[in-house]
Amino acid sequence: MRGVGFAALAATMVAPILFSAAAQAQVLIAGMADGKDAVTPDAIRKIEQTVTLPDGAGTVADYARYYAPGDLAGRKLIAGVYVRKAKLSEARIIDGAKPVDGLDGVFLTSYGKLPRMPAGGCDMVTTYYDTGLQRFFMLQEAGRDAAEARCNAAR
Repeated sequence: MRGVGFAALAATMVAPILFSAAAQAQVLIAGMADGKDAVTPDAIRKIEQTVTLPDGAGTVADYARYYAPGDLAGRKLIAGVYVRKAKLSEARIIDGAKPVDGLDGVFLTSYGKLPRMPAGGCDMVTTYYDTGLQRFFMLQEAGRDAAEARCNAAR
């Protein structure tokens, strides 16, 4: 079953999602830390082939995609931040992202260095993937159904 979320984790811990200030709009998970595990091209391909982007977002190919390993209470996650290619000049890209060989428009970085950008609807989309469960971390937002990916700014 795809995209079920963290039923086992939810019983012991709540991982709220924070929508940061407009100057650095991004979907963040409280308690998430930089991960140590490598993000592989195969894992990225799997994420990009299966993620369901939110209404208002384009296709995965419309975005420059940044991935970073993360750790949430021992869970190994991959954070993905997608920046619409036409809006790259508006994003705050932190030095150090490295292109992934064989994957056009894909970059690896650390969780703390993922791109940020001012409000802009689905010009930036965030997703989290649990590598142990092989499922997306379902992102809950007040008044909306849980989803595999979220636009980062109010629309």
